[in-house]
This record gives sequence, C-alpha cells and structure tokens, in this order.
Amino acid sequence: RFKFLGICLRFDDKQTRQARAQSDKFAPIREVWEKFIENAKSLYTPSEYCTIDEQLLGFRGGSSFRVYMRSKPDKYGLKIIMMNDAKTYYMVNATPYAGKFKPPNNEKVPSYYVRTLSQTIHGTNRNITVDNWFSSVPLFHKMLQDHKLTMVGTLRSSKPEIPPSFLAKKAVNSSLFAFDAHSMLVSYCPKKNKNVLLLSTMHSTKEIDLNTNKPSAILFYNSTKGGTDSFDQLCHSYSVSRVCKRWPLRIWYGIMDQSAINAMVLYNLKGENPKMKRRVFLKELALALVKPFLEERLEVTTLRRSLRISIREILGLP
Repeated sequence: RFKFLGICLRFDDKQTRQARAQSDKFAPIREVWEKFIENAKSLYTPSEYCTIDEQLLGFRGGSSFRVYMRSKPDKYGLKIIMMNDAKTYYMVNATPYAGKFKPPNNEKVPSYYVRTLSQTIHGTNRNITVDNWFSSVPLFHKMLQDHKLTMVGTLRSSKPEIPPSFLAKKAVNSSLFAFDAHSMLVSYCPKKNKNVLLLSTMHSTKEIDLNTNKPSAILFYNSTKGGTDSFDQLCHSYSVSRVCKRWPLRIWYGIMDQSAINAMVLYNLKGENPKMKRRVFLKELALALVKPFLEERLEVTTLRRSLRISIREILGLP
C-alpha cells in the first residue's frame, strides 16, 4: 500500500505542468516547496550567527539538474542551497538548484544566493558564515553597506584582491593581516606550505588566541561554518527517504526530513516541553500527525476487526 501511494503521489496539476516547466524546471513541486519555505521563515527568528552552504539530497534517477559533489556523502543528487542558524541548525531559508541560470542585473550567482537567502535578516546586523564558493570582497562589502550584515568566509587564492605576500610561504602558526575601511583579510599557516585565507567584515583587530596561536577570526569561522553540514547530518541519521526514480518525490522526502528537524528545534526552544531524544520525538510527531485520522477511521462501524484492533493498539486504547 505504501509503495502504491508513492507511485501515485503527485504535487501539481499535470495539465498545466508543461507550460509552467518552460520557465521553471522545478514546476512539478514548486508550489509545495514555496509553502514549506514560507512556513520555515515565519515560525523562527534566527540567532545572531547564520550559515549559508549546500545540501545534497542523494538521488540517482533522471533529472536535468542532478549534480555530482565529490565532498558530499551521497555524491550524486539534487542540490539545495540554504541558510541555517549556526547555533540550532534550524533551516531558515532555502532554494533548490534547478540548473544554470543568469541572475538579474548581471549579478554573480553566489552573490545572488547569499542576497536572496538572507532577505529575512537584512538590516539586523547579524553575521553570515560562508565557504570559499560564496566569498568575494565585493559581496562582503555590499552585504555590509546595503543590508547591514557582516560576513566571514574563506577565500580562494585566485581572487584578484589578495596581495602576493599573503600567498607566500610562512612559518607554521604565523598570521598576516590586512585591513581596509570595511573588512579584514588574514592569511594563516596551519602547516608547512599551506595558507588559509579568510575575509571578515565582522572582525577588525589582529587578535590571536594564545592557546592555539590561531587568529580569533579563524576560530570564529570554525565554530560557525558547520550549521548547514550539521543539519545535513541530522537529515541522514533519521531519514524517511526511499529509493525512487522521480526527482519531485525525492524533494518531497527531503522536505519531510527538513521539516522534522525544524520542528524539533522549535519544540526544544519552548521551555516547558520536556527534553526528548530525536528518535522518540520523531515517533511522537508521527503519531500526533496520524492520530486524528486513526480516530476518525475508528468510528467507521463496518471497519474490519483486525484493522480496528491495530488502530486501538497504535492509539493505546484498551
């Protein structure tokens, strides 16, 4: 029965899908996705530290925007770019990758993602931590000046703004700093012949941690960079996903995993709720979702005796 329902499950009007898909490859599940994201944004206020990164929903079926990501556990799948709370891992906002596109006004693609995903926190003086695919000097300055958001992120060595001295060999555990009116650049050498480049509009001093000999900006980056990766790990640890060949169904499984994590974050933030292990929480959540329908079905007088016994056992009724 479960497999049959999965085969039949659809998320839009098939008669209008072809017309909508001409301008939106994500059309088969776009409406459901947008409603889910609106709920996620409206129910939670993030902490002062957020993370923007990518999640990969493992998928081997056919899709024009399936990607390969060597660094991810599943390697092949559907990419979701998202903003998470760096402290609770709550998914605040997200957008699916549906193939190559050109952002308006000749904006760079990484800049477009950062700007649109962070719209709910514009003007709040929060910080966003990103990896080197998103990081650039123009983006960091624009986010600070136009949207009052600081950013911290590693930089690729190919960026034109990096002085040659920041790429030269240095002693292990040594740091080199540079400043302008809005940002700080640091080059840190963690081991021989390796430099870590980090850009920050949040930090403005050459502060070094005496215990690790690392710049404080590097330590801050390490403590806040994992918001999205930790969220992805939680999705993998308890997932409802099943092997499927249709990408909209895989997105639906992803939505259920993502919403379950968000629900637990909201539950734990409410002080009067007793602390609960995630496995127990998911079982309680599933029961709470199906309970009204089970109770309604139990009222059917012609219901088979075996089904009636099963429902009463699930509901804990004598």
